[in-house]
Amino acid sequence: MDEHVYPNEPTFHRQVADGDRWAPTAIVEALKPKARAAGLWNLFLPESPYGAGLTNAAYAPLCEIMGRAPAFAPEVFNCSAPDTGNMEVLVRYGTEAQRRLWLEPLLAGTNPVLLRDDRAGRRLIGRHEYPHEHHARGATATS
Repeated sequence: MDEHVYPNEPTFHRQVADGDRWAPTAIVEALKPKARAAGLWNLFLPESPYGAGLTNAAYAPLCEIMGRAPAFAPEVFNCSAPDTGNMEVLVRYGTEAQRRLWLEPLLAGTNPVLLRDDRAGRRLIGRHEYPHEHHARGATATS
């Protein structure tokens, strides 16, 4: 945090202000591989082979430290909401197929459903690459 996150807070805020606030910032994307290489990736998920092997009690002080740069520190370590909660649900209750389709990309730090704003068409476009589709309330959702 002292070496990479805190010194880059101004860079992060500048990149958000100058760019598309919904697009990943270059500084966060540059710091993610450093966190991963240092073993500071997916620090949550106690009692799971997918996590870092920390208990909730061991993870809590790390959350406090990440919370000192709340705008982007949790994302650097792949510990940001809502992804962490979604991953916890998939670990505990997901089928093997759901884990393969949804959990593995989230654990890798990528979103399995990429959405972009089509401003010219004023609609949200989703890219789904999954075999099953379900229709609910008129929208297409992929399982």
